[in-house]
Amino acid sequence: MKKHITRTFCTIVAVIAMVAMMQSCATKEKALSQLRDLSSEIQYNGVNYTVGEWQNVAEKYWKLNKKVAKYKLTAEESREVGELNGKCLGYFVSGVGANVLGRVGNAAKGINGLLEGLKESLQIK
Repeated sequence: MKKHITRTFCTIVAVIAMVAMMQSCATKEKALSQLRDLSSEIQYNGVNYTVGEWQNVAEKYWKLNKKVAKYKLTAEESREVGELNGKCLGYFVSGVGANVLGRVGNAAKGINGLLEGLKESLQIK
């Protein structure tokens, strides 16, 4: 009887441990999948983002990285996370840079228009 109770207890503990490990793997895979999805999302849609949208994406990116950092990654997973981080950071730099340059370009055009208007109104050739 005592052996049966001990065996049952060990079986229950083993099942709980397996469920916990499977859940941890599923959660880790979900976090990695979300990072992959975010990388793809900003690759294809980042050119259209406003500054506010870039701020939201950056916040989402940092939260995902915190989540991924909680897990023990295999060498291959670490490599993939590094690659995804590199891509995301590259998209951030190019997307935000393009947004800023677009604003600077618009401001320069505005200044150029202002100067043209001044020259015309002051009749400067």
